[in-house]
Amino acid sequence: MNLVAGALGVGIKDLYDVEKSSDYEEKIASADQKLQYQLGMRHNEYKNFKQLYGTCYIILMLLWGALFGLVPGGVARWVMGVLWVGGWMIMGPLQKYIVLKKVSPKLDAKYPMTANRLDKNEIHKKENDD
Repeated sequence: MNLVAGALGVGIKDLYDVEKSSDYEEKIASADQKLQYQLGMRHNEYKNFKQLYGTCYIILMLLWGALFGLVPGGVARWVMGVLWVGGWMIMGPLQKYIVLKKVSPKLDAKYPMTANRLDKNEIHKKENDD
């Protein structure tokens, strides 16, 4: 039910329209609460990773750029400039690789109910029920 709810972008409790016993409703509500809790925790950890990655990368690139003044002119400075520009260009693909190979598997193991969700690394705002 978790996969179906994730594919449809709804909570588990929204998949059931029929009225059953209160025990049945409690199980559905409990499963939905656990899923929402795990999704929220996963989203927070993923957001923290992205912020940490971005901060570290910017600091590294600023330090690299500051080293330009210490390198004598000529080919060495040109090579450092090319590597600096190349560093900015690989920022996005490197982050995606780290998420795919390192971060996502660890979050899948830590929050198993979110492992097969398509929206597991997206931040959703809760909508108000009218």
